[in-house]
Amino acid sequence: MDAQKIARDILAEYPRQYRKKPVVVTAMRYDGTRASATRIVAWAGGASGMIDEVTHAGHGYRLSIATLEGEMQARPGDYLIRGLAGEFYPCKPNIFEASYERVEQSPGMTDRLMDGTQAR
Repeated sequence: MDAQKIARDILAEYPRQYRKKPVVVTAMRYDGTRASATRIVAWAGGASGMIDEVTHAGHGYRLSIATLEGEMQARPGDYLIRGLAGEFYPCKPNIFEASYERVEQSPGMTDRLMDGTQAR
């Protein structure tokens, strides 16, 4: 065995640190109101139809989202993110705010983000 192969094998056996690649995602924050749910369903439903249910859950409306990991519930305050492959998933506000920062948008960008024509 050469020294480089031995070094690679040794490094593969121990935890390593990784930095998340910088990516830009499209997201909307859900505030628990019917109006917010309707806007999110219109945004995501036109692109993929993956948000399939809005129900009254006592403290606002709950969104049921079919994700790559199975069905998930979005609660008031959660962000709904469109991922790189066009998939949708909810994210708790503390995780979202620790992971993402707002990107300045050029004129007309909001319309393209709403209708899903912005490149992912």
